Order: sequence, then C-alpha cells, then structure tokens
Amino acid sequence: MLLVLSEDNVPTWEVRRKAKRGGGGGGDLVVGGAADTFEAAKAAALREATARSAE
Repeated sequence: MLLVLSEDNVPTWEVRRKAKRGGGGGGDLVVGGAADTFEAAKAAALREATARSAE
C-alpha cells in the first residue's frame, strides 16, 4: 500500500505491507520518508514500492 499525505505541511510518503486478514490497522510500515513537494513524495513512494515488490 502506498500512502502520500501531508503532515504539518510536509509531504510525507509511506510504503506498507498489506495487513493480514483480521489484523486491523493499515499494515506494517516497510519504509517512509518526507520530500520537498507532493509530487516528489509520490515518486519516492512509487519507486520504493516497485523496488520492494521485486524482493
């Protein structure tokens, strides 16, 4: 799951593993970070998710 949001006006991104059934929550955080712009945050999240899906 890719998340791109703004926390305190700072574009933030996260890549999470899908939660197991009945586990609740948004899944386990794999990697996350912040960027200068919303577009850069989207690009970083997509790049990391693509790289990690190959693992």
